[in-house]
Amino acid sequence: MCRALADAPVYQGAATCQINDGVPSFSEDEITAEPFIHYDPIDKWQRASKATACLGPETLALSGRAAMQSIEPSGWQPAAYDFIPGYNLYQRCHLIGDQLGGEEIAENLVTGTQYLNISGMLPVENRIAEYITRTGHHVMYRVWPYYRTGDLLCLGVQIEALSVEDDEISINLYAFNAQPGVHIDYRTGDSSLAAAETQLEYQEQSEADQASHVMSDQLTYVLNTNTKKFHLPTCSSVKEMKPKNKQESTLSRDDLIAKGYAPCKRCNP
Repeated sequence: MCRALADAPVYQGAATCQINDGVPSFSEDEITAEPFIHYDPIDKWQRASKATACLGPETLALSGRAAMQSIEPSGWQPAAYDFIPGYNLYQRCHLIGDQLGGEEIAENLVTGTQYLNISGMLPVENRIAEYITRTGHHVMYRVWPYYRTGDLLCLGVQIEALSVEDDEISINLYAFNAQPGVHIDYRTGDSSLAAAETQLEYQEQSEADQASHVMSDQLTYVLNTNTKKFHLPTCSSVKEMKPKNKQESTLSRDDLIAKGYAPCKRCNP
């Protein structure tokens, strides 16, 4: 079941907005500590509909990106703009994120802008993954795409999350499938340039985000010298390492990659 246009918030320049004051709408009957991931079937327009899960250490262990380049979600129209980092407008966005255990299947993928994926959805996914890794607890999680009738591109997605064993996680937000500096035709996925000042604002914000990321890289990573992966110290994989394969490093993320190490798919350092 997809959410309808009448329920969709109006984009006003921010990547996300709260729904119901941030309180998710899971009923008592829906809440469980038994891990599962369920995808609703794709609809008659071949659109991903909804994904619901109880996430925990068990689902995080399923992460590990599979090939998905052969999957073109509804509205997939490759387009590139030079003010977008990496240039590509669209990405294959998971409803249940890969690091949370989501699969690379049509039922779990929507065509989303880089803005939706990086600014809207990823911060929530990172928070949930960090919480589960740190506590070993479970989180009820639900993601709904919002569509207009017949549109191939969703207007955005609603993300709900609720921690089961404590009160730390309570999220109900809407992430916009927009891209500052670009006009999008949601019926087809076609796009065109918008106002130049909007492009500049987005480029400046992206550069600020990248600078912040560089600063955040000045921390200690844990290396597995056997698998050639690097991890955050809080990653559950660190506990599973043999002492002889474990090594700490204060090198930057880019330096580690240059040395042949790959970021862990579980903690996404």
